[in-house]
Amino acid sequence: MSTTSFEGPMYYDAASENEREVPLPSAPRIPLAPNVLIQPPLTRRGYGPPLVLLVPNIPGPPPIGDATPTTEQIDPEPIQKWAEEGFAILAIFASKGESGEWSFAKALAEGLPKLKAWDDVDDYEVVKDKASLIVYDHSILPDDFFTSTLPVHVLVIYGPESLNSVKPHPTIPTLLNTCTPSPMVSSLAVPRQHKFYSYENQADHFFCFPGGPGYDHHHADISHARSLSWIKKKMNGPWFDLEAIWEEHTAHEFFTRSVAKTMGTMVAQPYVNHIPTITGGVGRRDLTAFYRDHFIFSNPRDTVQTMVSRCVGIDRVAEEFTFSFTHDQVVDWLLPGVPPTGRKITVPMNAFVSIRGDRLYHEHISWDQAIAYRQIGLLPTHVAFQNGDMPEPRQLRLPTSDGTDAAKMLVTVGAVKSNQMFDWGLED
Repeated sequence: MSTTSFEGPMYYDAASENEREVPLPSAPRIPLAPNVLIQPPLTRRGYGPPLVLLVPNIPGPPPIGDATPTTEQIDPEPIQKWAEEGFAILAIFASKGESGEWSFAKALAEGLPKLKAWDDVDDYEVVKDKASLIVYDHSILPDDFFTSTLPVHVLVIYGPESLNSVKPHPTIPTLLNTCTPSPMVSSLAVPRQHKFYSYENQADHFFCFPGGPGYDHHHADISHARSLSWIKKKMNGPWFDLEAIWEEHTAHEFFTRSVAKTMGTMVAQPYVNHIPTITGGVGRRDLTAFYRDHFIFSNPRDTVQTMVSRCVGIDRVAEEFTFSFTHDQVVDWLLPGVPPTGRKITVPMNAFVSIRGDRLYHEHISWDQAIAYRQIGLLPTHVAFQNGDMPEPRQLRLPTSDGTDAAKMLVTVGAVKSNQMFDWGLED
């Protein structure tokens, strides 16, 4: 697949019809009791299967305001995150001792029927009449939880192994996300119908809650992806066409060339990281500015993006591609501050794209910056080199590709002879 960027405008026009802001999915929370609420799905689709969350009373991070979001602010708390994944949420909070609070049993009995309002009646493959359940806070579990028959089809439990309630349910497929303060990963034995993961150097099992004392972005992201995979496979949904979502996003970047439509394909607080040049944007405000001022209209007219391979997972798209263009204008995100050289360049790239529900959460894009510099003449083939064992400097041939060979090697197996650089090095 090739994507050529010649159909859209070459500059930003705030008055353009294509730059009308695309509204984010909006679904206000519905309180049922002091400790129970419903959060409808926060997707463009607007419906999804039921998911019950047992959550602690942990205050979230402060509002983003006008500042660049912190790591904790860019990562939504689990209720919003799972709603963005396409689930209808029944959230049960730990008791505060307030009048009118519902028990776990009453919350299921009264709350689950209300989630049917967001059922997809035409989706006959997704499990009906049963919910998924994620246990973050064990204080909400009743004493007879592991001996009761529950309207639950699949279960996820977070917690330290020291808790008696961190164990598989005898009749419900269970994923255990356990934490340990030790640097060694635990190896808890569970029956084959269940699954177990351990998160080392993690003393607090509320590590998924931004603003909490044990919050860990890395573990939160990995455990969320594992839990999502477990639930989707057992519930048979909700499924989204991740390739179509990714291609819609890139079409607005390179064909429509619309900042508003590009951002309309992303969650409330997304981010983009171009790793080699440390460019991109974190949060909706900064990423919008990046797309407007440094990316969408900074790509030359003859840009071609050619897909080489693509792998689609539960919530990720991984893609290898080549990115080609004539350097006839400043390309901020790839060659920051470098004036046009008029040279044609081709750069092999990798994209790792996280998709939450039916919208993008983040992009991690990587490439070899030396390849780009070589092709525009910024990086020489040889440099003077001298170490302590050398009385005089010698010429060192830099072990970098000129770009065309690297692109050929990525695109066609055997097109370039391997290991040629083994014969390079110091020259007289």
